[in-house]
Amino acid sequence: MKITPIYLTVAVWGDSFIELFLDYVLPSYLSPGGIPELTLRGYSATFWLYTRTFERSRIEEHPQYKRLAGFVRTELICIDELQDISGHQTPYETMNACHSNFMARAATAKAAMIFYSPDAFWSAESMRYTLDQVERGKRAVLMAGVRAEKEAVLHSIRSLAPRILERGLSSRELVDLLVQFPHKITRTLCWNAEQMDIGWASHLYWPLGSAGYLGRCFHLHTFFVHPRQEARPDVAHDFDWMDKIGLIEEEVCIVQDSDDMFALELSLADRGVNGHLGERNWRVLVDWVIRYAATDHRIYVQRPIYFRTGSRMSWEWLRAKVVSAIVVRCLLMLTALQEWRKR
Repeated sequence: MKITPIYLTVAVWGDSFIELFLDYVLPSYLSPGGIPELTLRGYSATFWLYTRTFERSRIEEHPQYKRLAGFVRTELICIDELQDISGHQTPYETMNACHSNFMARAATAKAAMIFYSPDAFWSAESMRYTLDQVERGKRAVLMAGVRAEKEAVLHSIRSLAPRILERGLSSRELVDLLVQFPHKITRTLCWNAEQMDIGWASHLYWPLGSAGYLGRCFHLHTFFVHPRQEARPDVAHDFDWMDKIGLIEEEVCIVQDSDDMFALELSLADRGVNGHLGERNWRVLVDWVIRYAATDHRIYVQRPIYFRTGSRMSWEWLRAKVVSAIVVRCLLMLTALQEWRKR
């Protein structure tokens, strides 16, 4: 049975983000196996795009937005007309306000939800894989996006723009860009980094050279979600929402292989890390888990995620899987011990 309807959303504002979104990111949504798959399979879908009032016409007049409107119903919402966003201290406050409004609209329509990011390429075939999971009974598809340097990636693919418009980029092409141009956020979350982001260790990576990365991730992006019960996150949909909406573990799909679907997030090279740098420290990492990793996050991190440019059938991948499993098991055991001591 088709889920009716499906609501999709993205929030985008600011010159550089809108340019990136319209010229590169939105075409990746529209590649074969992307949003057009909804129409091919007979799903009723609406795309809710949030922006600021004075940027609305720029988006509406762009050919890629018109392409989007040819596949699904579109609604362009001016978030600053819904509420005063002038006092927001960070872009995340505005983003969460957009998502809160979107969730309310979806709840009214009893719609399933898809959350895109305005600064991330989605691999071709991503929607096809997602709908395959939905039609097998999954009510959530969670994935890990990994960050690369925006300037270097765009310079590398600029000559490929016509092809991106036509067929998008495969998962392996995107992971290859990640391997070539990892952002500082990615590099400082690697277990072998001299200076780790011990202040926000939501992802941990084991690099395998040109072959890719193995990841262990506490926080995952909630790409597709079809709640059983209505609830709102206190912080964000990808932080403290999943354990409130009545799903059982068997209804949640965690994308563990980038060949199935992948999102390459782009950030300016001079953007700082999310937490703070320091030498790897078990005590600090345990403290982070206690403060920021809920029960469902501690389940997610036990699943290895393969971001790969080729086969993962090698001793290097097996070694990374085993070593990372030992690290995660130790981290969770130390966390449980510390929580027991505090009771």
